Amino acid sequence: MASKPAARVFTRPSGRGVRAGRIGTSTCKKRSDLPGRPATDQQMRLYMELRRHHPQRVAAAKTGFSERTGRRIEGDPRLPSQKAAERPLRRQVVDPLGGLWESDILPLLVTVPACAL
Repeated sequence: MASKPAARVFTRPSGRGVRAGRIGTSTCKKRSDLPGRPATDQQMRLYMELRRHHPQRVAAAKTGFSERTGRRIEGDPRLPSQKAAERPLRRQVVDPLGGLWESDILPLLVTVPACAL
C-alpha cells in the first residue's frame, strides 16, 4: 500500500511550524478587538486610564482598538452600557389585517373547522 505523502511544513519567522493544506481548521479564538466589534466598558475604562500617561495612539493600541475609536471615546466618554438606552424605538407598523380580523377572518375560522390550525 502506498502511504500518504507527508504534509509540507512551513516555518514562520517566530520559528513555529505551519502545515500546508489545512483549510478551515483555524486555531484562532474569537477576539473582541477585531474590526467591527464595539468597544466594551472594560476596554473604555482601560483606555481612559492609559490615556493619562500615553498618547491617544498608544493608549488605543494597548486597549485593542483603533485610534479613531479612541478619538470617538474622547468626544463622548460615556460607557457603552450607559449609551444603550438612548437607541430609538422601532417604528410601529399598523397591522394591515387589524380591521378584518374580527369581522371576516374569525367567523370564517369558527364556521369552517378545516381552516383552523
